[in-house]
Amino acid sequence: AGDVVLRLDATQTRATASVLQAQWISLKAREARLLAERDGLRQIRMPEDLQPLKHLPGVRQAMDGEVALFRTREQTRGGFATQLRERKSQVSLERTSLMKLSAARRQEMQFLSKELGGIQRLYARGLATTNRLVNLQRDMTRLQAEAMQFESDTLRLGGRSDEVELEILRRTAEHQTEVVDALRDIQVKLAELDERRLAAADTLAKLEVKAPQSGVVFGSIVHTVGGVVAPGQTLMRIVPEDQPLVVQARIAPRDVDQVALGSAAAVKLLAGNRRLAEPFNGKVVHVSADTARDERSGEAFFLVRISLDRMAAERQLGVRLQSGVQAEAFITTAERTVLSYLVEPLSDQFARSMRER
Repeated sequence: AGDVVLRLDATQTRATASVLQAQWISLKAREARLLAERDGLRQIRMPEDLQPLKHLPGVRQAMDGEVALFRTREQTRGGFATQLRERKSQVSLERTSLMKLSAARRQEMQFLSKELGGIQRLYARGLATTNRLVNLQRDMTRLQAEAMQFESDTLRLGGRSDEVELEILRRTAEHQTEVVDALRDIQVKLAELDERRLAAADTLAKLEVKAPQSGVVFGSIVHTVGGVVAPGQTLMRIVPEDQPLVVQARIAPRDVDQVALGSAAAVKLLAGNRRLAEPFNGKVVHVSADTARDERSGEAFFLVRISLDRMAAERQLGVRLQSGVQAEAFITTAERTVLSYLVEPLSDQFARSMRER
């Protein structure tokens, strides 16, 4: 049992398996890169599935390619992020400068307000000129306008800073969405590819046809190297060793109700039109549950299996029996016995001729 009795050509199947493995390795490496991007890792972790194969050139090549792409994408994202951070920093500096200018104008306004108050009192007493008063009022108005402009610009820059921050968040979210979508697609492809790889591996495993049990091969249709076999075709048969000898017989549907498991039977082994020996005793071990039909004649029948003592039969015949030997079976019913069939050769031949008609 387990011996190889036939090897099928593995060229096409191995080529298919190699292509599927290359696709699988590429997708696993890409999945590792996307997982690293999704999780914000600094480097790619080799998948556990690829660890046993890391010595293969294809695995290293696939991982190196994804590592290079990972670094390129990381540098690109880093460049965008740096630009946005610099823009935000510039806006923050401008905003701080405007806030200082606004504070300075407010302080000047405080000083000018005190001076203007003194001039107004002097002007009321006739000790200050109109020009002096008007100039101070004009300066106060100018300082107020400048302070308000600085404060307005400060608010505007605050909005720009928020926009830059939102842009950073938007780009980060878009990248995460892109990575998650790509990762989902790859995992779907990997699931499909796993099924195809399993099918290819199963096909490779079946290219070596092994004997399911110990025995003798007969009826092989494979005789040449490079021969073609059809799917589902019977390649050969194996006669099991040290197993009971079983004879298959057909009975008419009208007689099936008279046959039961354990029924006694007499079996005559034939070679052409010649008996090999006297009948052997056996018993019915199987009766089919439904009828079958002969492919040529279309005649319906029930299939019956009759077990014989192999060692006794071979000892009596003096030869080793193999499948394909023709036989006649006589099954005992309630009305007849096995001994009723053990008659003289002349009567036997007469009975056979009557049955053949």
